[in-house]
Amino acid sequence: MVQHSWQLHAAAWRGDIEEATKRIRAGTDVNAMPPMKCWSPLMFAADSTRAGVEMLDLLLDSGADANLISSPFYANAVHRFEETALMIAAKAGN
Repeated sequence: MVQHSWQLHAAAWRGDIEEATKRIRAGTDVNAMPPMKCWSPLMFAADSTRAGVEMLDLLLDSGADANLISSPFYANAVHRFEETALMIAAKAGN
């Protein structure tokens, strides 16, 4: 299994179902949280205005954990510590 792929995170952010499906079928970990952002692909999709319900369904159906908590080691003026995908979506208005 591929541990991490920025391509899946980017596809989730863009709402690119075709690319996300390709990455998932290649074995990318749908719960991977890269060190610099510490968000899963589901969290990226939840924060994006371009990813819709279809992307969220794809990730969840592929094993994405909706209860993952973002790492407390990354924060900036917009994003806070220790959030779930639902909290991120609510804050983003999605």
